[in-house]
Amino acid sequence: MFRIAIHGDLQEYWYLRWLAAAMSPDLSTMTPEQLANMPGMPPPSGVKSNFVNPETQAPQCIAIVSIFLGIMIITLAMRLYTRIYVVKRTGWDDWTALLAGVSGASVTGVVIATLCMGVFGPHTWDVPVMKFMSAGYNAYMLVLAVLAPFTNFLTKFSALLLLQYIFPSAAHPRITLAIYFGLGVNILFHTIAIIYTLAVCTPQRGSGGLLPQNCSIKVRMRIGIATAVVNAVLDLYLLVIALPTLWQLKLPLRKKLGVVTVLATGIIVCVCSIVSAYLRVAVDPEDDPARKALPNLVVSTVEPLLAVIVICLPSLPALWQATLGKKVSGRTLTDIKGGYELHSREFER
Repeated sequence: MFRIAIHGDLQEYWYLRWLAAAMSPDLSTMTPEQLANMPGMPPPSGVKSNFVNPETQAPQCIAIVSIFLGIMIITLAMRLYTRIYVVKRTGWDDWTALLAGVSGASVTGVVIATLCMGVFGPHTWDVPVMKFMSAGYNAYMLVLAVLAPFTNFLTKFSALLLLQYIFPSAAHPRITLAIYFGLGVNILFHTIAIIYTLAVCTPQRGSGGLLPQNCSIKVRMRIGIATAVVNAVLDLYLLVIALPTLWQLKLPLRKKLGVVTVLATGIIVCVCSIVSAYLRVAVDPEDDPARKALPNLVVSTVEPLLAVIVICLPSLPALWQATLGKKVSGRTLTDIKGGYELHSREFER
C-alpha cells in the first residue's frame, strides 16, 4: 500500500483509495505508468482529464508573486545602500530585514517551483496523482511549512526592532515594554510552530521522501490557521503600538503626516494577514483542491514580501535627500538612519 501526503482534502481522499487498494490485488499492483494516468480526483460528469496541456492559472500566480518579489528586492537594496553608504551606520534591524528578505525570496522561489511542477494551477482532475506522490512535491511542502513561519518571524522581529529605535526606552518606557512583549510572543510562537512542524512532518527513513501519515491535513491546517491568526494579531499589535504614539509626538504637522503615512502602509500587510487567515478557515477547497488552494498560496507568499517592503520604506527619505544633494546627518531629527527615525542611535547609548 502506498503512503502519501497530499495538500488539502486530497490526502484523506487518496489515503482511502490506497487503503482500498491494499485489499484489491488489481489496484495494489498498479504500475507507476498506470498511476501516472490516474487523476488527482474524479472529474465532473462529462469532463475528461487532460494531462497533456491542461488549462491552468499558475502563470498568473507566478507573475503576481514575481512582481512583489522584484519590488521587495529593489526596496531592500535601497534600504541597505542608504544605511551602509549614505548614513554609514547600521543596526540589528537592518540585518534582520536582510534575512527576512532572503527568506521571503526563498519562499517565493519554492512556490514558483511548485507552480511550475503543475501541481497547483490546473484543475485537480487534470493533475496525475503521481505528482502529489513525488518526493519533490513533498519536499517543497515541508520546506514551505518551515520556511514560511520563519520568514514571518523575521519580518515581525525586524519591525519591532525598528519601533524600538523610533521610540527609545528612556523617552517611551511603556512602548518599550510593549515591544518586548511582542518580541517574546513572536519568538515563542514561531519557535514552537517550527519545531512542531519538523517533529511531525519530517519524512521517515525509507519513505522515499514522502511526508508521514502523522503530518495529516488536519495537523497542517491547524498549524496554518494558528500561524495566520497570530501573524494578523501581531500586525495589528504593531499598528496599535506605533500609530497613536507617533500622532501624539510634538512634530511639525507635515513631518508627522509623513511619518504616520509611511508606517501606516503596514495596514496593507495587516489586511493580507487577515485575508490569509480567512482563506484558511472559510474557503473549502474540497471540490477542486489544486485550483482552490491558489488564492491562499498567493496571499501567504505576498504577505512577507510586503512586510519587508514596509519595514524598508522609512529608509527611503534619507536616500531621496542624499540624491537631491542635501546633507544627511546621523544627528538630525527626522532625516537620520531610517529617514523617519526620531532620535540618534548615539543618543540612545
